[in-house]
Amino acid sequence: MGAQRIMVEEPAHQQVTTRLEARSALADGLGGMPPLTAGVLSLQRLAGNAAVGALLSETGGLPVQRCGPLHPDCGCAEEPGEPAALPALTVSRQPADAGAGFQDGTPDNPTPELPPGSQYAGLDPELRATLGRTLTAKTYGPWANDKPTNLGAALDQMGVENINTLLQLKNRMFPKGLWGKVQTIKGVWTTSSLGIDYNGPSMEAELDAEHSGFCKDSKIGELYHSGECWREIVEANTPGLHFCTPNSIHIDPHQTSTGVQTGIDVGGGSFIRLRDNFCTYSMLAFISHMMDVEGGRNVNIFHRYANIRDRIKRAKEKAQGLQATAPEAADQLPALDALEQRRLALDPILRSWAIQGFQGGDAGDQVKDVDAKMDAIEADLGKVEQTLTDIVARHTEPDTYPVMME
Repeated sequence: MGAQRIMVEEPAHQQVTTRLEARSALADGLGGMPPLTAGVLSLQRLAGNAAVGALLSETGGLPVQRCGPLHPDCGCAEEPGEPAALPALTVSRQPADAGAGFQDGTPDNPTPELPPGSQYAGLDPELRATLGRTLTAKTYGPWANDKPTNLGAALDQMGVENINTLLQLKNRMFPKGLWGKVQTIKGVWTTSSLGIDYNGPSMEAELDAEHSGFCKDSKIGELYHSGECWREIVEANTPGLHFCTPNSIHIDPHQTSTGVQTGIDVGGGSFIRLRDNFCTYSMLAFISHMMDVEGGRNVNIFHRYANIRDRIKRAKEKAQGLQATAPEAADQLPALDALEQRRLALDPILRSWAIQGFQGGDAGDQVKDVDAKMDAIEADLGKVEQTLTDIVARHTEPDTYPVMME
């Protein structure tokens, strides 16, 4: 240790000199040995190692002893000359297959996981977790009836419009700390509003708190809903959340509430109190909102797609029902089948948009092509619907009334 310490502490040029002197001493006599002794040991080291290696390679592996016959009691065991072969290792730059451990569920015991390669792997993880709980708890009616065995199959059965609705709701609720209230989902709808009924704690306390960004609906504002309601305060005619007790929340595409005002709250005759968070409403936004509710207009491209699907279904049912009395109605069924195939061709595109949370123009120029194809489907569907209406008119007897004579 002392020699090493001196070497470390010496200046750089002295260290070089010391190393050179040490190498010279080894060459002259292995650090002080007589030259003859050093030569013998060097020969033994070089030639002996080569000879032992050749011997072992020719004999196919002789037993090697650490001790040998001179020390029979040393306790060392014989070992093979060749080391035991280690199992080969597989090296890969690719990660292990995430779906390698997937095990499908059963109709009665579905798995909340996605199968390998599922198109829904890119779906928002918090939403996916909520849907997984919903599937296993069997709280969503269509899934409880159809009994899908895994989450991927369940989402395949859900309309693209409802997948979009769920993601839009989650994205709007999550920053406000509200999505965590949704433990499982009972119902989903995409109509004049985009909403869910859910199982979980109520949001009432959070929304009724001061500076919550929500206002308390008036009795007129609650007219179309059961229970008490709160609306998100946003710019008039823009999307906003609307919560109603017990546990229902939706997005109004054209929100009407713009602020708060003080008013008297009458609680079913049992109490009267002063409130300072009643909603103020925009009349222009109210008109737009009622056009959504009563006018039946499409609120987004996914809603439009769902309406086309439902119109084709109703037209087919009508044509099939008319066949008994109006056989010519059956002539419209091939046209309706062709329209359904054209609609289904758009499903993968819209489904991918819904999974990624695209809305309208967010999907880029491709949305123009989809809109044009929907225009064509709606035009041809309108002709079939008019033909069926004409058939009904031809086969309906006009009402006759007796002539009253004075």
